[in-house]
Amino acid sequence: MAARLLVLALLVTAVLSAQANASPSKARGCTSVRWSTLGGNGLSGGVILWALDLRNVGSRTCTVQGRPVIQVPPSRFPVEIADLQPMFPNWAGTNSPITLGPGKAVVVDLVMAGCANRAKGQTATVTVRVEWASQVVPIWGIACRVAGTSIGVGTFRKKPS
Repeated sequence: MAARLLVLALLVTAVLSAQANASPSKARGCTSVRWSTLGGNGLSGGVILWALDLRNVGSRTCTVQGRPVIQVPPSRFPVEIADLQPMFPNWAGTNSPITLGPGKAVVVDLVMAGCANRAKGQTATVTVRVEWASQVVPIWGIACRVAGTSIGVGTFRKKPS
């Protein structure tokens, strides 16, 4: 459990502007946000790609940076959280702050590795929660009951026009 919390803490590289050090003219960290998704996109081998939008629903310009928090519930199989960059460098996003005006959104990509062995009793559904500024969206995938699954998490990137 401690190792899982350490992994989650390391993945959460989100850096919000410190209110005490921010000048009034600078954008602050986004706290009024809303998640949206059209669902996962199934790829071969049971892999599921999730592209999640995080929209600034506040009235002020704000910034996001890093990755969302991934909450993994207790399970009987291993669930690994990994950096998306080595797997899919074009989807990995940026670690630089991204400024969002009111109503604007960023995208973060997550890839859940599937289970090639679809024999009866060999797979299980795993649901994790993706969080930013206390807003949560659940995503799901298929895990092998013995080997588990791996979830690659990208950093926020600008939403394509």
